[in-house]
Amino acid sequence: MTQLVLCKEQETTVVTGTNPHALTGLSANYSYDFYVRAICGVGDSSAWAGPYSFVTPCNTAAITYTQDFTTWPMQCWDLNWW
Repeated sequence: MTQLVLCKEQETTVVTGTNPHALTGLSANYSYDFYVRAICGVGDSSAWAGPYSFVTPCNTAAITYTQDFTTWPMQCWDLNWW
């Protein structure tokens, strides 16, 4: 088993036996820190490893074919890509 602690405004603890483990309900374009440890049995856990960090991707945007890019509907998309 593996225990994962995900830090945002509040800590979320997940205990899982799957590897990899997919997390759901995360906010788009947000930076998360997490810690992980192995649970070998009752009272037998490894030391915490971390913090590790990742950023979730932006939401998708449905842009019309006639978009003239004078306004931009998405907060985390960058028009200066070059």
